[in-house]
Amino acid sequence: MKKNISKNELAKIQELVGNVSEEDLKYVDAFISDQLGIFIPSVGFCQYAIRAGHTHPSYSFVVFFTEKQNFLETAITLPEGHYLGACLSPDLPHQEEETDTFTRYAALFIDRNFF
Repeated sequence: MKKNISKNELAKIQELVGNVSEEDLKYVDAFISDQLGIFIPSVGFCQYAIRAGHTHPSYSFVVFFTEKQNFLETAITLPEGHYLGACLSPDLPHQEEETDTFTRYAALFIDRNFF
C-alpha cells in the first residue's frame, strides 16, 4: 500500500473493508473505487485480517493461490493448477491465522448496496 493515503481514499477503503487503518494495510496492495476494491497482501499479513472475529461491511470474494494458504477450513482437494475461491457475506466474522508464512490471496470487495 502506498504510504500517506488521503483521508478520502481511507474513507473509501473503510466503507468496503471496515474499521481499518493505514497501518493495517502497510503490507497490502490496494486498488479502490467507490463501490469496488481489490486487496492483495504482497509482502506480509494484512493487520486487519489477522484480528479475531473481524468483519467487512461489503461482500468479499477471495481467491487463494495455494490450497494450504487459506483462512477457511475445507475438505476440498484441488487438482493441480486450480485455485480455491471463497465468497463471504457482509458482517460474517472470520480471521486469518498468523503463521510463519503469510497467506497469499487476492480479495475483491463489493459494496453491499452496489452488489
